[in-house]
Amino acid sequence: MKTIEKIGVMSLAKIQALIGLIIGFLYGILLFIVEKIDPSAFAQENTASQIPLGTMALFLGPVGGLVYGFLGGLLIAYLYNLLAKLIGGIKLEFKEK
Repeated sequence: MKTIEKIGVMSLAKIQALIGLIIGFLYGILLFIVEKIDPSAFAQENTASQIPLGTMALFLGPVGGLVYGFLGGLLIAYLYNLLAKLIGGIKLEFKEK
């Protein structure tokens, strides 16, 4: 059995940022499609913004996913490394082929 003693903080942050980017992009596409099918789905009354919410989601979804994924990766790796020192890391068992 092997133990993960430490996670590279930037390594996890970059991976999670890319995952967040992909999920944010898919979410943006979904909102864009819903808005095109039913324009009243995200009806905004008396707003200063003239950009439809579904269109904004195409840009803000990936950006938000990227930023929050990166920050989440930093936090998770940092906390894991701290806690792994105190209580031990995650134990994994590998099978040789």
